[in-house]
Amino acid sequence: MNLELIKILAERQRVPIKKLADTIGMSESNLHRCVRENKIQAQDLEKIASELGVKVGVFFGEDSTLHIEAHGAGYAAGHDILIGSHRAEIQRLKDQIAHLEERLQDKQTTIDEKDTNIMEKERTIQILLGNLK
Repeated sequence: MNLELIKILAERQRVPIKKLADTIGMSESNLHRCVRENKIQAQDLEKIASELGVKVGVFFGEDSTLHIEAHGAGYAAGHDILIGSHRAEIQRLKDQIAHLEERLQDKQTTIDEKDTNIMEKERTIQILLGNLK
């Protein structure tokens, strides 16, 4: 069950969560808690689905190409939106990882160069100490 869809669908239809909650006889804070905890009474979910113009099955992944009719205008929402937003987030994270790996490699190169310099300086010190004794 994915109750986050309630917020997405309400936003797409420009229905404030407070109004949706009032319409189904629930407090706004209780509706937010239900969404956050992903738990809700079946009759409340049925009322929400009805208010949003969708089948209850939408919240259980039964319709991946959800289209909603609200106030005479069509709104596309649902799993296709979630998947698209997740794909965008995944790509952003992959890009960020690639950038961090690049920076890490640069830092490792710098460390390797400094290690080489330290070893050369230590060798020079040993040579000079050996010449002084």
